Amino acid sequence: RAAARSRRAVWRPAAVRSRTLHSASARPLIERQRHNLRLPDPPPDIDVELRPWLQKRGHRFRTRSDTEVILAAYAEFGPECVHHLNGQWAFAIWDQLERTLFLSRDRLGIRPLVYTVTDEAFVFASEVKALLECESIRAELDPVALHEYLAFLWVPGPETMFRSIRKLMPGHVLEWRPGDEVSVRRFW
Repeated sequence: RAAARSRRAVWRPAAVRSRTLHSASARPLIERQRHNLRLPDPPPDIDVELRPWLQKRGHRFRTRSDTEVILAAYAEFGPECVHHLNGQWAFAIWDQLERTLFLSRDRLGIRPLVYTVTDEAFVFASEVKALLECESIRAELDPVALHEYLAFLWVPGPETMFRSIRKLMPGHVLEWRPGDEVSVRRFW
């Protein structure tokens, strides 16, 4: 029902199979070798110059979608692929061999990306309201964020109005391994 339209992905490491990603969204999943790509937002808009370069390096594309370009760039460069992307994006890639979830947001933050980690899963989406549809996520108001909103009419930094939900800031990447802490770093 509503969850199918909310652009939310629930990442439960135990549920990961070689070809599936448990998702509350109907957006297609693309798999290439060891990587699964998940897009919580509308399709990315990546500079067209990267595709021919990747093709010369032996990558083959079945579609004209930028989604395949991101996956090929990750296969080629790993997490450093973001330095080769120009455009608008917000995506997550599951690296099966490394057992790592990698999220990235474009340099200017045109595509939103929010996330939280629960006891059961890592959950991300393009909108906070999509995360709040998960039963395991508590909608506990952050009083500091509320004060900032009332003072400035926005909530700065990675915080949101809810204690457990964070924004991935523009020009940042996030890496998470099941059982480990979230690691966020700026790439631009």
